[in-house]
Amino acid sequence: EEEREKSDALDFHWDISTYLPTAASCQKNFLAIIGGHVRAVYQHATEENRILSSGMTPVHRRGDSSQTQAAMETSATASLVTFSQERVAGPLASTMFTLTQGILHKLGSGHSGKDSNDMFPQHAGSHLKLHNPALEFVKSVCHVLSLDPNIRHQVTKLRFLGIVALYLIVGVLYQRLARGATGTELLPHRDTWLSLPDLISVSKRKMAVD
Repeated sequence: EEEREKSDALDFHWDISTYLPTAASCQKNFLAIIGGHVRAVYQHATEENRILSSGMTPVHRRGDSSQTQAAMETSATASLVTFSQERVAGPLASTMFTLTQGILHKLGSGHSGKDSNDMFPQHAGSHLKLHNPALEFVKSVCHVLSLDPNIRHQVTKLRFLGIVALYLIVGVLYQRLARGATGTELLPHRDTWLSLPDLISVSKRKMAVD
């Protein structure tokens, strides 16, 4: 058992994490969420191999055509692809949003009076001006996860939802703290969103006429 724990130990390093702030555990959270996913997928694959080698028939969960196609394009089994996709869409997404909210709460949105770029480590190649730690955390996690073609579609959704969530959270905080807004006025770009149904209705009428 002890030898198995040693063999299962993760020892990796991602240069991309070093460009994130050390404050609010940004780098540690990045390694934790990526490491947790790698470990979970590895353990599932190991258990699946154990079942196959013992002669038992593994339980196959129903997957869609994209999962079958992903399994055909890689060495992963359909079961492993399904597990990975469901994990990204479920537990991993929930964890990432929780960690992102914590980073945002501790470090803010990067729109304060001080130069928020100072909180980012300066390495060779640090030519971009980074200001939002929470946003860079989401982008870095999604970039690494997207390296797995089996979950690329789920990661695209995760990135989109993460950015939208940040937009809403940051927008609400700005409206409340900077402008003292309340109620529906807290919604960032409120007038645009309220006029959206009318814009859609007009667009549909034009399409019907054409």
